[in-house]
Amino acid sequence: MTKPDGDNDQSTTESCKMRFPRYAKTEEEILMDQEANAFAYGFLLPRLEFIARFHARAGNMTLLAEDFKISKDHAKARAQQLGLLQE
Repeated sequence: MTKPDGDNDQSTTESCKMRFPRYAKTEEEILMDQEANAFAYGFLLPRLEFIARFHARAGNMTLLAEDFKISKDHAKARAQQLGLLQE
């Protein structure tokens, strides 16, 4: 399934694997957590807007995090997911 901003569920979910683990214990809970992270990235950090701001901020994670009101870790994870940074 493709989201409105062009994110692909499978690749998005794949890149969110256990990046920010919660209290998931079973395979099903882990998958649900990964899907929730993927949805949050797509919803709160839209691909096109994130890429534009990434370039406008010259890849500065501190400024990017401030723009989106998120942690630098989440900004870095989204940039990696979108292929803007190497993992």
